[in-house]
Amino acid sequence: MTLIAHSTNFKVPFIVGDLLLSGEKKKTFVPPTINYDVSTLLNEPGRRFFPVDMAQKIYFVTPHLLLAMSGLVSEMKALLKELRQRCTYYSDLRPEHIHQFLQEYDLPKNFSESGFFMMLITPEENNKLQVSQFNSGQWAGLNTPIFSNLTSMGSGSSSYNRWASEDITFNTTATSGAPDYALNSNVCQVARALGIERATLATIKEGFGAGYELAFYTGSMFNKLDEIVYLIFECSYDDQGNMSNPILTKAMYYYYYPDILRITSLDILGAIEKVAGTSLEIYGQKIEVSTFDIPSLDIDANQSSDNLPIDLSFFTKRIGAAVVVTKKESSVFVCSFFNEGEEGFAEFKSGEYFTVSLPAGIMDQVRAGAKNAYSKI
Repeated sequence: MTLIAHSTNFKVPFIVGDLLLSGEKKKTFVPPTINYDVSTLLNEPGRRFFPVDMAQKIYFVTPHLLLAMSGLVSEMKALLKELRQRCTYYSDLRPEHIHQFLQEYDLPKNFSESGFFMMLITPEENNKLQVSQFNSGQWAGLNTPIFSNLTSMGSGSSSYNRWASEDITFNTTATSGAPDYALNSNVCQVARALGIERATLATIKEGFGAGYELAFYTGSMFNKLDEIVYLIFECSYDDQGNMSNPILTKAMYYYYYPDILRITSLDILGAIEKVAGTSLEIYGQKIEVSTFDIPSLDIDANQSSDNLPIDLSFFTKRIGAAVVVTKKESSVFVCSFFNEGEEGFAEFKSGEYFTVSLPAGIMDQVRAGAKNAYSKI
């Protein structure tokens, strides 16, 4: 019960994986997006799976081989272990080595309840790169104006593809085919999914979500996007389709340590907002802080996060955000934006303050988008 997706983004591939693990026994589960136990809301007759934990599902087996998985934890762990071991045999890993491994591994027997996506980048002559892809499981694909070719699998596949293919106005200064374009579109999609989860719990109910990893190829190696804060603003429509002033209610900062992804989750219970010149400045008050240390599937079971820094302070100029606009408490419009660079920042000083600065014009664009969407939701 999960989601993995990959998109070509006009020849700039990005891979997305959620963090949620599901099980058949209900237990207390508090995701980073919501500050309470969501299992109390999962009481539908016939429900088989419940959220039970979180784990990373995207791995760099070598700097040039990415593996993303969905399914049973035992099957994912076993495949990851065997693939890591096999790749140590080769100084120059080639597509035929992966094909041989998959033939010998007996996927119908050992990976029958799961699925994977692999991408291998190998250098060729004249500074060209060969991209080889391998997958198993039931995949659903589509072509969209924003993401180009998008393919996904897992319990979240249908919803994720639907959100990606909706009639969306996407504004960016980047051009399609550029890395910045792919980064913008994928961060916005993830931010939107996080906003939908906080507003409706739809992702958790479908067995995916809780958080997302974003992976990409830098030109020399695979990497995951971190040092990013995801913000969620909440507001509502009036009867004329105008949205009220967006209130910042949640911030989630992602940072990778060697084996652990730490999400520092802030619940902003009060804030002061002002416009200073060309900047929208938000000063959080009454902040509640939670941390979520999310392990790799293949680390030592006894490893803990006790040796991670106690100080949770952070500063970043990489901001993804969702604005959730409620319409008469029955439906929601969720838009998103991404801002990176000198025009904005988010800073948290543990035990002292949380400050966000954004270009003031961003919310004007959000208001216009919400107004246009009012009659359609």
